[in-house]
Amino acid sequence: MPSAMFRLTLLGYWDLSYNGRPVEVPTGAKRLLALLALAGRRDRSCVAGRLWPENPESQAYANLRAVLWRLRHGTLGVPSPVDILGDSLVLRDDVAVDVHELTICAAEILSRPERAVGQAVLALFKSGDLLPHWCDDWLFFERERLRQLRVHVLEALADKWLAQGCYLAALDAALSAVEVEPFRESAHRAAIRVHLAEGNVSEAVRHYWYFHDLIHQELRANPTEQITALVRPVLDMDRRARIPSLSPLAAGSA
Repeated sequence: MPSAMFRLTLLGYWDLSYNGRPVEVPTGAKRLLALLALAGRRDRSCVAGRLWPENPESQAYANLRAVLWRLRHGTLGVPSPVDILGDSLVLRDDVAVDVHELTICAAEILSRPERAVGQAVLALFKSGDLLPHWCDDWLFFERERLRQLRVHVLEALADKWLAQGCYLAALDAALSAVEVEPFRESAHRAAIRVHLAEGNVSEAVRHYWYFHDLIHQELRANPTEQITALVRPVLDMDRRARIPSLSPLAAGSA
């Protein structure tokens, strides 16, 4: 949305800008804007109950009225980013939200794998979790949904770029998926496939043992046959001591 006047960032951190200029926003207004960005148009009772669930209904409504008054009377130094439509609240149409952009982009990538994708798109999916330091209950499922969406797209991009011989981009996407979900085996498989395609057998084996040690120590689990089969042709279990491990746990015990 290049013509948008407002830009709201929710991935990795909270930020609001107006025509490229940062806007200082009080905590209550931050939470209101985040909720409307994620939930869309909602009536006041729903918004008040979500934002102040620990307060009596009358106090929650009073808190919401105070936030809306500050937004409407220009205390931010910019027009209010919230439209009031009768008893409903909604973000203005000219508020660009990174979560919306990520969701639209993900749908295009997953439905049209032939579509060209640049590094700017990769950066969007590497941008971080949804408001990672916020503890509001209403964020939990949306945060998890977006995390899963990001990791699926990163894996798809790794496969796409691997097939095209773009190994550096493929490895970047695969390792980014690992960073999002460290215990996700399919993300580690993607990274190992890139190493093998490049002929970096030692890197593939080292990554395999890193994953092996990680899930064994943290989950008391073992890698599945799917990931083991990738390195079995070059894996000699009796020579493990001579294969350096990337595992911090293994390094600490050496």
